[in-house]
Parts: sequence; C-alpha cells; structure tokens
Amino acid sequence: MPAEKADVVIVGAGIVGCSAAYFLSQEKLKVVVLEQNAIASGTSGHAPASLGLTLHYTEPPELCEMSRRGSQAVMEMAPAIAEETGIDVGFRRQPDLALAFSPHGWEEIQRLAPKQNLDNELLTAEQCYAREPRLSRDVKLYGGLWCDWAARVDSYRLTLALAQAAQKRGAQFLTRKAAGLVKQGSRVAGVVTSTGERVLCDHVLLATGVWTPEASKWVGVPLPVHPMKGEQLLLDYDGPPIDTHISGAGISNPPMVNFLFTRRSENTYLVGVTAYESYVFDSILREEAKQALLSFAVRLLPCLAEARVTGHMSGPRPIPPDGMPILGPVPSLEGAYVVVGNPGVYCCILWGQLVRDLVLRRPLSYSLKPFLPDRFSAPVQGKYGIMALREAAARHG
Repeated sequence: MPAEKADVVIVGAGIVGCSAAYFLSQEKLKVVVLEQNAIASGTSGHAPASLGLTLHYTEPPELCEMSRRGSQAVMEMAPAIAEETGIDVGFRRQPDLALAFSPHGWEEIQRLAPKQNLDNELLTAEQCYAREPRLSRDVKLYGGLWCDWAARVDSYRLTLALAQAAQKRGAQFLTRKAAGLVKQGSRVAGVVTSTGERVLCDHVLLATGVWTPEASKWVGVPLPVHPMKGEQLLLDYDGPPIDTHISGAGISNPPMVNFLFTRRSENTYLVGVTAYESYVFDSILREEAKQALLSFAVRLLPCLAEARVTGHMSGPRPIPPDGMPILGPVPSLEGAYVVVGNPGVYCCILWGQLVRDLVLRRPLSYSLKPFLPDRFSAPVQGKYGIMALREAAARHG
C-alpha cells in the first residue's frame, strides 16, 4: 500500500479512470488507482472507439454537445499521448458513412443530421453506393449521411497509454477490489478494500463502469447503471483497405440493433454490434450473434467473404436508465465524485479534465446540471442512447 496518504483515490482503471489519473498526476497530486482486475479489462478493452457524432448521441442537445466536444478533445490529444508514451494508440482520421436500411432509419437520419451541427452531407442511396463502391446492391439502402469529421482510436491502447503516462508522474496502480468508503462525517476520507486495507485520501472518484450500482451502496445515493451487453467480431481482410467507417440505422437483423464496421489496424476490421440486456458482467460468446454479424457484413460488403474471423469479443456497456452519463459530485458526501456512462471513449479526455477541475475547484468548461448524480431521486422520463435505439429497432423492424 502507499506509504503516505493520497490526494485522490480512483476506483476503476478503465479509460475514464486512467484519463483522470493522467490529468491529476499532471498537477503533481498523489493519485492511487484501485482496479480489481487489470487496466482496461472491462468495457474499455472492447469498445469500438470510433470518434465523431453517432446518431444515437445526437439527442438530447446536452449529450450531443458533450459528445462533439469530447470527440474533438480525443482527436486533438491522442497523437500527443502516443508521442509522449511511445504507444501506438491507433489514431487515424477516417470519413463516416451512416446508412439507412429502412424507411424509418432514413427518417431518423434526416431528422437528426441537422441537430449535429457538423459539416455533414445527406446522400441518396445512389450516392452512398458511389461513395463506397464495395457496398452491395443486394442490401436495400434508403439514403445515408456522410461526414468527414470523424476518426478512430484503439480504446485499449489509449487506456494503457494514459495509465503509463500517469505512472511516470507518480500515480500508483494497485490490484485491489474496493469494498467501501472511509468517511469522516459528511466527507469522504478514503477507500476500504475487500481485504480490509484502507487507502486514505481527500477525494475519491468512482469510475466503476458497469459495477457502479455496487458503489452506490457506499455513497447512499441511487446510481442506476444498466449493463447492455454487446458482441463484436474481428476480421482479417487482405484486400484493398476499406477506410470508411460504416454504421447503420433502421436495421432488422436480431440480435443486431445497428451495424458498425471500421478498420482497426493494417488488415484488421471490427464488425458490430448486438445488444442483450444483462445484469452482470456477461462475457459469454453467443453463436447467434457471431452468425448475425458475419452474415450481414458479407451481405453488405461481399468482398468480406474472403475475410477470416480472428476474434469474437463480448462485454457490457454501462448505460444509465435515461442514456445520459452520470457526472459530478456525490450529493451529501464531500470529496466524492462519479463519472460513468456512454460515450466514455468519446469523452474520456473531457471527463478526465472535469475530474481534475472538480478536485482543484476550478471553473468548469460546461454545465453538469443535466448529468448530476442526484437526478435519480425522481422517476426517469424517457430514454436515450443505445436503449432507445434498441426500442426503436424493435418497433419499426
């Protein structure tokens, strides 16, 4: 255990926790990160990590603005973090093509595109085929949205890079399972591990992802986070590179709720995504998911018939009931903060800076009002994000 009291203890070494450690250690604060498994062993290890403005992050406007600013921050900082650490974080610019696979999907794209406030371009079906000639006409398209303002990053490697840089500045990463908090009156004073050890500190960040409901017992405040399990495939394809990030709206191919295709490295491509409700960290690989993803990918891009499946990944995403991230101070417990939810990869840099500014009592660059943890004291109204996307697909499939 650390010989001296820490300034900040971070529970969770995913991309958000490691980003917070990166920015806090820059300020010469003593940082301890507690992780029950390994760095990026949760959602951060399998996230697609495409950067831009996905359609299901367009509403409400507060989430849209945060996603846009978050993506921009990662695009600006990822090359510098790679240079600082010598870790290739897989950053590259690439255009984004969102396809409509149904009339409803086309209506959604046309409705949401103007709200993104980006230099994007609505396309007819014929224009979609022209932009990416390898698309098969056997899959009916109703239109699409083209955006040059997009990029990708390897979320696993970026998490490792952030952790390495924080460690070089003195942050300590300990393999410990947090089991509770030490309190002094209404203020947090440390973290208790499952073995009874105590790490004393002035501030605690809960960056606990899908395990956040367990942490809510420690703080006495409801922090509902629903694990939404997804599965993805890795394909090895030696043909001419496909550098367009392709996504889809209005798909009807259960258990798929949308389609995602992106180049991950030289000859490696990622195909997703499915959605299953889950109540634990479910990493079971389902054959039905593999077949649905592979068959649709080959139907849409017949050249992938020559590809080899080299990986099948599974894991949950942390989704609060309203689809909005939970960000900010824990009510009635001074010095405790929560940062959890989608889009974590988009916003990891922005949220790491947010934690730094909260700890140092600096002015914040945006309002946290829509995202504060105390909003769950009243019934949740409506759904956004992946949960709403899944419901829409079920209604209009």
